[in-house]
Amino acid sequence: MKQILLPAVAILAAAIFLKAMPRPEPEDIPEWTLISETTTATVYNAVPEQCNADCFHTASMYRIVPERIKQQRIVAMERTMMAEFGIAYGDSILVEGAGKYDGVWQVQDTMNKKYAGRHRIDFLVPKNIRHGLWTDVKVYIKNPDRYPKSQIYAKS
Repeated sequence: MKQILLPAVAILAAAIFLKAMPRPEPEDIPEWTLISETTTATVYNAVPEQCNADCFHTASMYRIVPERIKQQRIVAMERTMMAEFGIAYGDSILVEGAGKYDGVWQVQDTMNKKYAGRHRIDFLVPKNIRHGLWTDVKVYIKNPDRYPKSQIYAKS
């Protein structure tokens, strides 16, 4: 009987202790976490010359709708940056310092391997926009302390 009772008492005591510990409320935790202040941002178009032969599907197989590119707000991210910060396809990032492209974007594509090791992002824009370059762009991700991974990585 003692063998069963002692572990049960220990578990109960630990549960009471943990419940008594103050936990921050979600509204006390920042929504976004800064991951880079030195990102270079550029633009790209959904054309074979800049993508591949299947230019209307991203690396994640997300379907690009040419008439809705502005609303889709798709960004390609450099591969090692994705790995370094645990970013997956479908994750949202917040961008600051890129002028009219500031705001929330969805990571659905990766950049060419030649950009490996550099903090870079590429905004998918309509074909009539050909040029865009910003340096020292700030990139934020959803704060994992506020949003459990099951919410962050939930695919819709």
